[in-house]
Amino acid sequence: MTGQELLDYTRKHLLRDFNTPPLFPNDLLVRYLDEGQQRLVERTHAYIESDRTLEISANETTYALDDDVAFVYQVRLDGFYNNLVDVTESWLPTDTAVMRPNRFATDTATQTIRFYPAPDIDYTAILRVAKLPDAITLDNLDDELELKARYQLIIADWAAYRCWGNDDVDGRNDGAGQNALAKFNMGVNEVKRNEYRQRTGHLQRVHGDRVK
Repeated sequence: MTGQELLDYTRKHLLRDFNTPPLFPNDLLVRYLDEGQQRLVERTHAYIESDRTLEISANETTYALDDDVAFVYQVRLDGFYNNLVDVTESWLPTDTAVMRPNRFATDTATQTIRFYPAPDIDYTAILRVAKLPDAITLDNLDDELELKARYQLIIADWAAYRCWGNDDVDGRNDGAGQNALAKFNMGVNEVKRNEYRQRTGHLQRVHGDRVK
């Protein structure tokens, strides 16, 4: 489905906005559709890229992540088998050791990644990340959506919720808005469940200390 097809579906089949000019203009609807797409993907990590590269330099520990990176799952250094250990900032020592990095931590507030120890030479880090989609805009409505086809109509439910919450000459349609929001949240939960199972299988267990 293209962005234009999703826009048409939302207007004709959900909003039933056949007014001339339309009650909800294209620029507003497209903005809501993109907002819904970003929310869905950020909550579900629906887009995974397993080979995002980051060049790291000797003695430099901290690097900016691309703006579209929502979460870093794994990091390894090109040419080496083992993944680096994912830790929090509190578990990264503050000493000035210099050798091949074996740990990393991310900071969502600054959109950065930090390595420890400081690299002794230049390396290429290979990241497995959850990424955000390209924005839906009026200029790229002919492009195919990145989201899997079976999840695309969920975005329209968010746009409908946003539109029906607006005041118009006939008043608000809060009941329909809440119904659309419930459908969106149900769709998000479905994506979470399906994508999690695809990545982990059905035999995964939670490991950790038991509370007695």
